Amino acid sequence: MMLWMPEKSYQGKLPPLKTAEITPQRLLQQDLKKLAVKIGIRNTSQYEKLNQIKDLLITYLTQSDYEIQQQEYKIDGKFYYNIEVEKKGINKPEEIIVVGDHYDSAFTSPERISNELWCKDSGLS
Repeated sequence: MMLWMPEKSYQGKLPPLKTAEITPQRLLQQDLKKLAVKIGIRNTSQYEKLNQIKDLLITYLTQSDYEIQQQEYKIDGKFYYNIEVEKKGINKPEEIIVVGDHYDSAFTSPERISNELWCKDSGLS
């Protein structure tokens, strides 16, 4: 079954952050800077960095009380992983929300996360 998001996507300038949103926003910027600048390119050509990011994500997700499963696969003698996490809801634990993403970077985006425009908007470029 395929479901579509209702309504239209938000367009325009975002409203200012609320006081309670400022600290999480700063922490997210620190994490993104670590990904985009300190670690940089992470893909099959930078296998060690790719695994560094995988380990970092697993640490963050474990600290956030997610149940983690790794799906291992092998390409050209090297192991790669899909990371699957689950956190049951309190009010509706039977309902499921699926979110997908990738933790590698594009080959042509040194020192940036794979979505370069988002990186520029976040002040990291």
